[in-house]
Amino acid sequence: MLLRRDFNGISKAVRIDGGKQYWVDAHGVWLTMEEVSALEEELEVPWVNGMPPCFAPK
Repeated sequence: MLLRRDFNGISKAVRIDGGKQYWVDAHGVWLTMEEVSALEEELEVPWVNGMPPCFAPK
């Protein structure tokens, strides 16, 4: 999976510390499910490291 850059497959097979799931966007940005939910609901995002990632321009 890693050699094919199958980030979605990796995110389904591997959990992050604490057993939490995460999601990888089309540009390779990894987000926790809590971050994804907050973004979808337009709430304040609880960034894991305290800083938002560098998203690709729209």
